Amino acid sequence: MRQGEAAGIVSDLATDYSWDKRHAVYWCGALYVHCEKYFVIRLSLSDNTYHVIKPPKSLESESFPNCYLGNSKKGVYYALLLENGCKLQVWVLNESHGHKEWILEKHDRDLKLPLPCLNNGPWILEDVNYNEEKYIQHYDETNAVEEDFEWNSDNDVLDTEDTINKGGYDSILGFHPFKEIVFLSRKLDRNLSRGLAYHLNTSKIEDLGNLCPKDYDDITGQRGRIEASFMYTPCWVK
Repeated sequence: MRQGEAAGIVSDLATDYSWDKRHAVYWCGALYVHCEKYFVIRLSLSDNTYHVIKPPKSLESESFPNCYLGNSKKGVYYALLLENGCKLQVWVLNESHGHKEWILEKHDRDLKLPLPCLNNGPWILEDVNYNEEKYIQHYDETNAVEEDFEWNSDNDVLDTEDTINKGGYDSILGFHPFKEIVFLSRKLDRNLSRGLAYHLNTSKIEDLGNLCPKDYDDITGQRGRIEASFMYTPCWVK
């Protein structure tokens, strides 16, 4: 059963381009699904109802936006890369008083890529991925198990004012589950190449290094690519 008024007509839901990727997020007993033409459907799991939510206003005039539906500290978020990836907008879904609308966060600004400060260090696959790859040079199973893989969002934060503009970003990797941070990346030949954390409250950029893990080329060969990502939130069951 539908809740709320109709969000549009059938012609508004024209087929998206084949390369568009859609996402879904669970928040407070409901599933939010990214649908055609950037509409979002809220599926309530308690009463089997749904509500169609119109996209943020910025998408009305954008021909090829890069968008990502996710959740973070304040609830359900919609991140948009506009103007060929040079501008970032972050919207938060307001569901108070029975209405559902996207509210533009204080963050709506141009982006700069900190190329002079980039860290060339690659990510590291956990040792379970290395067990079948004993031919890799410099493989050390003991160190792979004991190494600290935790990422600290307070380390190596860069100020966008100290960087130079080298063009925009190509992809939104996702949101930090409980901090106001959006993860971005650039692509090279359809391969996600670098990871960066953009702190929404301070407009700081943190370089996360080369997304291709250590010895990635040796494992995957020349055709190996990283084409997509998802945010994993650890959970504990008591």
